[in-house]
Amino acid sequence: MRRTTTTEHAVRAMLAASALFAAPGHFAQAQDFPTKPVRIIVPFAPGGPNDLAVRPAAQKLYEFLGQPFVIDYRAGANGIIGCDAVAKAPPDGYTMVVISSSFSINSSTYAKLPFDPIRDFTPVGSLATSDIIFVVNPTVPVRSVKDFIALAKANPGKLTHGSSGTGGSLHLGAELLKQTAAINIVHIPYKGASLALTDVIGGHVDSMFISAPGAIGQIKAGKVRVLAASRAPPRSWRCLGRVGNWQGWRCI
Repeated sequence: MRRTTTTEHAVRAMLAASALFAAPGHFAQAQDFPTKPVRIIVPFAPGGPNDLAVRPAAQKLYEFLGQPFVIDYRAGANGIIGCDAVAKAPPDGYTMVVISSSFSINSSTYAKLPFDPIRDFTPVGSLATSDIIFVVNPTVPVRSVKDFIALAKANPGKLTHGSSGTGGSLHLGAELLKQTAAINIVHIPYKGASLALTDVIGGHVDSMFISAPGAIGQIKAGKVRVLAASRAPPRSWRCLGRVGNWQGWRCI
């Protein structure tokens, strides 16, 4: 089997996905489950894409099944801390985790994981997919990715980009941009995309890649500017305006 490169992971991660996983084991019969509250671990900070995907699902599960689905935030290490908590939980279906593309990427970017991503988890279902967009603080004097690259080349090592954690899809998206455009921008990792976005809005970080739903409100409010999306935005995302897309890196 050919080894997948980090760059290929970055390309595939441009379309982010969220899914529910649980520790494997003997689940209760469908008619009996659940008989007590179910814990759903979000392995990133509140307000990020995983959180936004699971909140409405948890509410609907409560309405349908009659037991609370309690969200538990366990941020850190690009989702590894939260996933490890699920791997070590009793395999009874009452502890779940919302994963993203970082779940499959971590085995390539970390030398050793405290769990086996295949053996220690059972997939439950897919929650959502979303496009990745590239945003900057409005004070950064650029209107396109070409402008950003030109500014970065004129100021090597001075522009910054935030991410939800080292080795995640948002980080690798920026690394792919750096490699493709031959620019030097400084990576600042956070424990979740929402924390990184807060600092982009505050002007402490210049740019970041982020799942589109996690930034729509800030885009509408003019707090961040979109430079590109992983594909042409659908009509429902009129707030993005006219932006470049990453297909074939035509926006560079």
